[in-house]
This record gives sequence, C-alpha cells and structure tokens, in this order.
Amino acid sequence: MPRNLELQQEGLARLLGEGGGTQGEEPFPCSPNWLKSSNAKIRGPLLAVDFQMSFQEQRPITEAARSHVRETVRQWLGVRKDDALHVPEMPDNLARLFLRCEEWEIDSRDQWGNFEHGLADNTRRRTLWIPEVDEWVNSIRATLPPKVQTEPLWPNGHKFALCLSHDVDAISTQYSALQLHRLKRRELLAKSVLTGADRSFLAAFESESSRLESLRPSERPSSAVESMDRSIQIEKDFGIKGSYFFPIWPPKVDSPYDCLYTADDQYTYLGRVMTARDIMLELAAEGFDVGLHGGYHTALSLENFLHEKHLIEDETGLSITTTRQHWLHWDARVTPRIQFQAGITADSTLGYNRNIGFRAGTSKPYFFYDVGTDEQLDLVELPMVLMDGSVFSTMALELDLPRAKQIAFDLIDRIIETGGCASLLFHPENLANPATYSLYRECTAYCIEKGAWGASLKQIENWWRDRTAKLNAQSPSTEH
Repeated sequence: MPRNLELQQEGLARLLGEGGGTQGEEPFPCSPNWLKSSNAKIRGPLLAVDFQMSFQEQRPITEAARSHVRETVRQWLGVRKDDALHVPEMPDNLARLFLRCEEWEIDSRDQWGNFEHGLADNTRRRTLWIPEVDEWVNSIRATLPPKVQTEPLWPNGHKFALCLSHDVDAISTQYSALQLHRLKRRELLAKSVLTGADRSFLAAFESESSRLESLRPSERPSSAVESMDRSIQIEKDFGIKGSYFFPIWPPKVDSPYDCLYTADDQYTYLGRVMTARDIMLELAAEGFDVGLHGGYHTALSLENFLHEKHLIEDETGLSITTTRQHWLHWDARVTPRIQFQAGITADSTLGYNRNIGFRAGTSKPYFFYDVGTDEQLDLVELPMVLMDGSVFSTMALELDLPRAKQIAFDLIDRIIETGGCASLLFHPENLANPATYSLYRECTAYCIEKGAWGASLKQIENWWRDRTAKLNAQSPSTEH
C-alpha cells in the first residue's frame, strides 16, 4: 500500500471528490465522515475515484471462456466431471465480472498503474462488497437433485476458509543506516528535478553503501518485536500457518515504490539476531508459506519478475511458487501470464488498494483465465478481500476501529454464507498500530470461532488442485 504522502496527494484529491448516483437514486456517499457516523449495515462500497476513463470496444465472451466458466462453476459446486448433470450458464453480467472483461476494455489506470475500484462496474452498481458470483452459485447449488453427490468445498467439514497473508514490505518498524541510505535514493527517484546535491548523492551511492556495509557488524539490529513477532504470535495462538511474501533488493529496474532490505540485513526476531534470509528459512522450515512480493516493475515485465524470483531463490535455496504483487500492481492483461511463465502456481493480488470486497464477484479460489489468449492458465488465483491499508489509510476508507470491525465482520459473514475464503492481508510493520493489531487478531478470532479452516495460500492451492483432480478423475462406476 502506498506510503509516500507526497506521491499520494493527487490520488487523495481524486478519492475524496464528489460522488453521485443515477437519477432517482440515493446519492453515492463518498465522505469518510459519513461512513464513520452512519449506523446502517452497509451493503456496498462507499467511495468512488474520479477517473477519466478510456474505453475499448466490449469484448464478446467466447465459447472457450464460457466453457471455462461452466467448468469453474462445476468445481465450486463439487460435481464430478463424469456426472451427467447440466451446469447452468452463468449470466453474462456475472461471467464478465468473474472473467475481468472490463479490465481488458477500460484502458484507464490510476496514478500507480492500477485498475482501481472507481473504474469497476460493481462499484457503480454498489455491489463491490457483495460476492455476487458466489451468491449465484449458491442458488444453483440449492437446485441440485438430491441424488447428485458433491465434494465438500473445504477439508474436515469446514464451511469456509481463512487465508492469512502478509506482504513483508518491512520486517521492522525501524530503519538501519543502510536502509535509510537506500530510502533517500528511492525518494530522489520520485523527484522530477534533481539538484546538484541530489546528483552528487546518487553518484556516490555505491561507495557510501559499501562504507555503511562495513559498519554493519557494530550496528544494533532493527527490532521486529512490533511487527513480525506480533504477526507470528497471533498465528501461533490460533494454530495457523500463514503466507509471508518477501520482496528482495535491489530490483532490476529502479522504482520509487519498492522495498529497502536485502537478505543480509539484520533484525532482532523473536529475541534472536537473524538476517532476513534466516527469517525466511525458519518460516519455511516451520511450515509457513514463503513467497515473492514482486516489486513494482515485475507486474509488466517477465524479465524483471524472473530477476527477483531467481534472486530470492538464490539467496535462500527455497523454491518460490506463490506471490502477491507489491502495491497490488497487477494488470489482468499481462501480470497473470508473467507469473505463470515464471513458474508461479498461485497468486493472491486480486483486490484493491483503496477498497475492500470482491473484485471478481467471488472469494473462492479458481484457475485464472487469460481473456487475451482465450485460455486457462495453470495458475490458482485466490482473491484478496480485505487489506489493512484499504481499511485505515487516508488514501482509502479511513475507518475508525469500531466501524472497521463491523464492516469486516459483515464481509466475513457474506463469505461464510457462500462458503468462500476470507483472504486477509495485514502488513507486519502495520501491526505496531494498535487498531491494525486489534483488527487482525479479532478478524482471525471471529473466523476461527465461526468454524473456518485457517491456511496459507500454498495450503489452499494444494487443497484446490487435489480437489480438482479428484473431481476430474473418472469414477470407478464409469470405468470399463
């Protein structure tokens, strides 16, 4: 989630602009103050972003895409492939929402290159906070003949799932001298005009980095007690192994948005001095999912993505197969194919920086469909439905804690009703904020109390692949 306030001013002005509804409708509320004072149970998103939209011609849904949608519905229903049951056709408006057709048809993106919620049809219809696709699938499930045997959506009798994930933008709330040095360089990259002093700093960057590197043994390690330690402790309290997506520095192409630590940077983690590399390895050894938090420029370049994936694999010896894009910089037209080509097997970027809810109308995992090439990718997509920054940031909903809990629990209740997955993103460094820490712990407790299966992205991917293979296998009764 963006942190540089200077870079955010343009977006803030857009975000908090005038809202409106169609003629005869209640005005579309845009003010965070309205949100905090309202006592109504909200059914849809409350903010709109004022974009100048550029449209391409509407794409027709091809027969191959319709076949993919039918197959996905069959998998969600848990009906075996060799069952003669006719799977109804998903209505076009929902199929387009699920396939993300609008992201191919609308060229406009926000100032960070993202398709934001203000561009989306379900924002216009005020249904972003409603899992419309999942509700439709549930209506089909209710009409299944009693004789049809279905596979459960989730293991061990769980009615829904909880995926805990973390974009580790920073391991600590503290910067080391080296990280401050890199931070200054990153800030200079965002400037349109450089002074003489700026150019001198950039010219001497490498030599000064080497000097600071030589002083590192005498420097006190940054503490992770308010960040990673808190995140791990919550998950251990609830018996869950979450996903931790790590960036790696330096990127192949510079960006003013990317993270600042290397595998060798040192921290005090759970009372011990460890490098970032050691932390990743320990998490993996304990059964947590360690994935890539690909930098800003990896979203549109396979070369850049492979550079960071290979770098983190070389530094740790781990095989990296899960990911979420930094800054949620994800383009439906490009990024999923890049991830697939790079050997990624599961992604959980599909959400918004400035709102929560159901970008594709669903919270359930599915195999991503590339509308441009008209084919399914062997890439499991798990939509991300709530992020800490989307809830609390001044760039987004800017909620207070009581309202944040109410809205989060309402969202989770809709996921429970439709048997989906509450995929939550909390940045470890943000857990130093008492409100963020409280929301994370209470959302986790609420889901577990309601009977969720708590898992990482990798665990959910493995379950979904195994379940799909079982549904696709020929049943013994039909073998000859």
